[in-house]
Amino acid sequence: MGIIFLIAFLIFFKNSKPDTRNSDFFKYVVFGTIALSVVSSVIEPLAGFGILALIIWGISKLLKKRKNKTREKKYSHSENARDYNKNYYYTREQQEQDALPSKPKKRRRIVEEFNEKYSLCLTPAQISSIVNASYMSEIWRNEIYAMSRKYTVVYEWFNDSMAWLRAYLYVFKVQDVISDINEQERICVYAFNEIFSYADYLDKMPLSMKIKYINDKYMTNFDDATYMIAYRFLEQRGIKHNESNPDIVNKDAEVDELLKKYKGKKGV
Repeated sequence: MGIIFLIAFLIFFKNSKPDTRNSDFFKYVVFGTIALSVVSSVIEPLAGFGILALIIWGISKLLKKRKNKTREKKYSHSENARDYNKNYYYTREQQEQDALPSKPKKRRRIVEEFNEKYSLCLTPAQISSIVNASYMSEIWRNEIYAMSRKYTVVYEWFNDSMAWLRAYLYVFKVQDVISDINEQERICVYAFNEIFSYADYLDKMPLSMKIKYINDKYMTNFDDATYMIAYRFLEQRGIKHNESNPDIVNKDAEVDELLKKYKGKKGV
């Protein structure tokens, strides 16, 4: 009987995403599968209540252990809590050090306060989506943790491998935010690509003026830093756009042209 649960778990593991495997939800699935496999192999089907009790007890122990490790005073964290990792995934030790509040209400408060402080224009529904995703996705959990930190300027927030997502949330007033991080990346690619497709028509224009035209047309909040984050993000994915230098204005251009013609006639 236990082999059925093991097969089901292997199928689930194979079809799950790496990001999901690092989440708390996945830990509970692993524990539940092992418990069901062991118990079902030694206990008769009529002992189902015992199985259920064992699973509930195990989950409660995990939750209690996690709660005891949570260091939260209104979700504040020590600046020395960890050596900040710029990779997508945390190690187990870092997860324990950087524990977020377990309650959705407190995680939501983190996002709401950050949203207001930096004018991200996230809607209540989008904030809910981010909070809910943080329980299944380690990447979204990392993003809420990043929002809980204190920054001198917003540009410190961009100093991460997820700068493309943060730049998207920062510059666009109308956004699409969903829990699936791969789909979220495709949304950002589409949005940035549209911006730079328009920028291609502003060739030879100074960057500051180009950004002004983009912000006026798309009601965005680009500056030179977020503009280049978006440009490099597309470039890393093989999407190229024109980023040529503007022409230098020269008031003596006509005189230079006449001198060139004169030298040609004289054979100089």
